[in-house]
Amino acid sequence: MADDLDDLLDEVEKSLEKKDAPPPPPKLTAKSTSASKGTSDKIDDLNDLLSIDVDDDDVRRLKNSATSRNPTSATSLNDSTTTSKKCSVVVLAGTGTETGMASAATIRACDRLRCISCDFDVVAFGGFAWIAGTDYLFLRNHMPDRRHLQKRLEASRSSRAYACQCQHRSVSAVSTVTASNVQWVCCGH
Repeated sequence: MADDLDDLLDEVEKSLEKKDAPPPPPKLTAKSTSASKGTSDKIDDLNDLLSIDVDDDDVRRLKNSATSRNPTSATSLNDSTTTSKKCSVVVLAGTGTETGMASAATIRACDRLRCISCDFDVVAFGGFAWIAGTDYLFLRNHMPDRRHLQKRLEASRSSRAYACQCQHRSVSAVSTVTASNVQWVCCGH
């Protein structure tokens, strides 16, 4: 009786092992028994390809090799980022300074700023400065609605008021972004 019980337990274990194992990949078969040898070779090749394990590193290598062989495909994917020019020095300035792209030869106040902290575009109001009561919560609630933001601005002929969703500055003289202690970058002209 003990032998019968052991045999029964062995059968149960084998059936459980078969259930836990992943099913083998389906094999492609020729529809007709009179298929040519070329068709069966192709089916074998497809079965071999289906059984290959591919990881993310292999996919990245294939993509990189494809773009290095065809450089036009890489630029067409990111046209907006590869063709835009950026300010060489990102400058904030009052109304006495032109706006546009700054280069080494010309100093201009960048008018295409974006905050890397809150990921919002920076708005600028020429001829205005922020009043003392302007705070983070006001900017957070009213950005980017210019109509609501103007409620906290006062007229100042030589100043330019800059703001994103998390910080604001009133500038009347030329200064760089790093000197103004803000996390704004030029997003391209």
